[in-house]
Amino acid sequence: MTDRGAGLLDGVKEVFPNAPHSYCIKHLKDNLNGRYPSSYGSTFKEHIVRLFTQAAYARTLDIFNEKLEEFRKQSRGQGQSFLANLPPENYAIACFPAKRYGEMSNSLAESFNNMVKDERCMPLPQLLEGIRVRVMEIFCERKVQSSTWRSVLCPKLEKKLSKRIETGRNWRVSQSTNDIFEVCTEDSNVMVNLVERECSCAWWQFRCFPCSHAVQVMQKANRIPYRYIEDYWKTSFYRSAHDLPIFPVPDLDKPNPSSFGDSALQPPKTRKPPGRPRTRRIKSFGEESRPVKCTRCDQLGHHNCRSCNVAI
Repeated sequence: MTDRGAGLLDGVKEVFPNAPHSYCIKHLKDNLNGRYPSSYGSTFKEHIVRLFTQAAYARTLDIFNEKLEEFRKQSRGQGQSFLANLPPENYAIACFPAKRYGEMSNSLAESFNNMVKDERCMPLPQLLEGIRVRVMEIFCERKVQSSTWRSVLCPKLEKKLSKRIETGRNWRVSQSTNDIFEVCTEDSNVMVNLVERECSCAWWQFRCFPCSHAVQVMQKANRIPYRYIEDYWKTSFYRSAHDLPIFPVPDLDKPNPSSFGDSALQPPKTRKPPGRPRTRRIKSFGEESRPVKCTRCDQLGHHNCRSCNVAI
C-alpha cells in the first residue's frame, strides 16, 4: 500500500511485479479534493469525496458500479479525469484481487514516520542507527508482552469475537446444506458459506475475520470459530513475527576509518545552502494543521496574541 507517488509506482512494479498494489484512500481523497478550486465550496467538495469513498468501500461489484456511476455524473468532469489513471483494483474493496485484512490507508507508515521524527534530522548513519535501536526495543517489548497471552487470538480480537457472539443472539439461522446457511436479521437476510469463508455482506472477505452473521452460524452449527479465523489474527502468528531478534551492533571491534587510507569512503562534497535547515516535514495536501490557542482570547484558531483582533 502506497500513497501513489511516482517513484513508488515504478518501484513496486519492478521489485514486486506479482504483488497486489493498493492506494491509500486518505491520499486519494485529498488528491480529489485538491482538483476543485475554492469557488466550488466546501459542501460540494465534501459531497464528491463522500461519493468516491462510498464507491471505494462498496462490498460488491454491483454496488461499486452504481456508486461509481453516481460519482461520475455529479463530479462535473473532474471525476472522469481523476479516474483516468486510477484502476479500480488499486483502491476499491470489491475489485481488489487479494486479502486486505481491513486496511484501506497507510496509517502504519505514517505512525512509524512520526515515531522517528527526532532521528530524521540526523546524518544518515545516525538515522539508520536510531531506527535500528527503536525497532530492536519494540520487538523486545512486544515479544515480552505477548508471552503472557494465553488466548488463541490476540486480546483485542478475542474481545471482538465475544462481542460478535452477543450481537446476534436473537437472529434466526437456517441451514441449506452442510456448510451453507441463511441468517435473518432485523433488516436483512444474508448467506454464509463456511467452506469458502464468505458472507454475502462481504465483511468477512474484506476484514478476513468472521462477521457477526458468520459467528452466529458457527454457534448454531456447533463449529469452533477459531478454525475459521485467519492465522494473521492469532497469538502464535503475532509471536512468530517477533521471534527473530535484532541484535546490538557494538563498535569496539570496528577499525578506525583513518586506517583505510585513500580507499576510505569520504562524505560527498556539497555546499550548505543559505538559511536555516528545515526541521519540519512538508505536509501533504489536505493535511490539517494543529490549531493554535491564542493567549490573549483563549480561543483555538490560526492566530496568536500578536495578530488577535477579538474584542475583549
